[in-house]
Amino acid sequence: NETGWLWSEQLGLYVGLHQSQLRYFTPEGKLVLTEAEQKTQEAQREKRKADREKLRADREKLRAEQAIRQKIAWPTSCENSASTPMRSPKIASRFAQPVMKFEKLAIASETALIRFASSALR
Repeated sequence: NETGWLWSEQLGLYVGLHQSQLRYFTPEGKLVLTEAEQKTQEAQREKRKADREKLRADREKLRAEQAIRQKIAWPTSCENSASTPMRSPKIASRFAQPVMKFEKLAIASETALIRFASSALR
């Protein structure tokens, strides 16, 4: 054919050179993978699948942790001081600031993890 491959009637495939090796090609021109290449490709596919599943589980865990933190977050003000254990605005804000810093750090960490995993799966 135009690429220099020879057609094999018995195999129903083209025979040609790929990276200085004699290889088989489909009638559509796709390289026929060797058994070792197929196993490597399948292992890579399984690893990507496992990585995606771990990332999904990590995201779900983080969402659950964030939901718990929101339920038990320290009050930031004393608008309803009768129902809050912290009656002083100074005490409430003293505890709220570290919680807010922790939440910002958690969100930044999640974003970095998602970016890293996304780039690793490409």
